[in-house]
Amino acid sequence: GLEAKLKSLNVVEQLRLAHIPILQSISKDTLGTQLAIAEKSGVPYALIFGHKEAIDGTVIVRDMHNRKQETIKLVNLAEYLKKLK
Repeated sequence: GLEAKLKSLNVVEQLRLAHIPILQSISKDTLGTQLAIAEKSGVPYALIFGHKEAIDGTVIVRDMHNRKQETIKLVNLAEYLKKLK
């Protein structure tokens, strides 16, 4: 939704300021299509941020290799991602 897209811009900016490389897709494609694009691009992790996550102040971090997912609070996201490296 629009609210999630607007809030995602803040998330992207926070990660860039933390020197965490990130690609963003805010297309109208389905989640499955966007995850397929992420997989083809070879990214190790995908962040899923939709309407529910925007309301909850969370983001889903998906490991693209084993497809496991974990929900992380936005305030902890940068630190969590730095530990994954």
